[in-house]
Amino acid sequence: MTCNLQYISPKMRHFLEPAIENTHFSSRKLGVRVFEHASIVPFYKWRECIGGIMDADGNMVADSRNAEWEELNAPENTTLSIVHKNAIFIGMLIGGFGHTYTDNLRKIWFLKSEIGKKLTHEEDIDIVYITDLNQPLPVYAKQILQYAGFDISRCKHIQEKTQYDVIYLPDNSFYAESYGRCYTQEYLDSFYHIKQVISQMSFDIPTYDKIYLSRAHFSKLPWSRQEQGEEIIEAQFNKIGYKSIYPEDYSFAEQVYMVQHCYHLATTEGSIAHIVGFCNPQTIVTIVCKANYLNFHQVAMNQIGDVNVTYVQAHHSHKMGKEIPWYGPFYLCVTHYFENYLGYRIPHWPFWMRPSFWKYMRIVPRTRNFIKRKLGLIK
Repeated sequence: MTCNLQYISPKMRHFLEPAIENTHFSSRKLGVRVFEHASIVPFYKWRECIGGIMDADGNMVADSRNAEWEELNAPENTTLSIVHKNAIFIGMLIGGFGHTYTDNLRKIWFLKSEIGKKLTHEEDIDIVYITDLNQPLPVYAKQILQYAGFDISRCKHIQEKTQYDVIYLPDNSFYAESYGRCYTQEYLDSFYHIKQVISQMSFDIPTYDKIYLSRAHFSKLPWSRQEQGEEIIEAQFNKIGYKSIYPEDYSFAEQVYMVQHCYHLATTEGSIAHIVGFCNPQTIVTIVCKANYLNFHQVAMNQIGDVNVTYVQAHHSHKMGKEIPWYGPFYLCVTHYFENYLGYRIPHWPFWMRPSFWKYMRIVPRTRNFIKRKLGLIK
């Protein structure tokens, strides 16, 4: 794997370089912890209680939560259901596309271990999980778990605080560090199982040497105003021979098939870009940065795919949220970094003279408040 940072600002290079220089593969030995008379707490509200395991003393267990995010304890007035059985907790499962084959795989390794197989074969035990926003998992998220060799239909979605006699908490095989996400061999085993299953499937779709994965259609939906300006970036990639692919038009397996048969892949940074983990080694990948922040998942997926990646800064996202920068809103546009990457000048107005920029500036408060309401940060 190689990583080219010559087309981003010194500010971005400052936080990307440490993430790239560190290896994201971990040889840590995974185990399982046992909690007696503990409870599974479902998602309640972002930044208050996103769910996990509460031990018998009323303390939340850090690595039972998604990506070990900090939170307060669960509300005291929630209804408690008591089940006199044992349970295996496989974590918070997320419906967001890039999380379905990263975070959602982090605990399922245990069910394939000798201890896990013994527990599930020798006793009547519940396999339980929670979800973000307490919503059912999307069909594609369940399908990806199936590709990983795990049948989610035999599990229970916990939607109210539930106490078990014993709860088994497997360690995370995909976990957070300050320089990005790390993964163990157990995670890779599940990830490669997905690749193997899809490689045995047949597809009646064309393939392309150069692919640009676009969010342009998705971003035009009435309820999605997270980013503007991608059509300008996309047009330039089309000009140099990239075929635009809109992921929502294809199944997950078809998307993996296409990226495995291209030699050049370009896309904007974010969940859409995590699919580079499924690319063939040495695929030439261009990630268009749409804000100044470190995407913790991406640096890990770059290493898993063993791709040759170039980061290109093409934004003036002045109003992205500071607390949750990955939610934007973003303003993509031509920059001198983007022109230097392409090797030619692009006739364009300065961003501050473009009507679209001032439109972006006007919708920011409404967009930010909409996102915060969805996350439960404001009422």
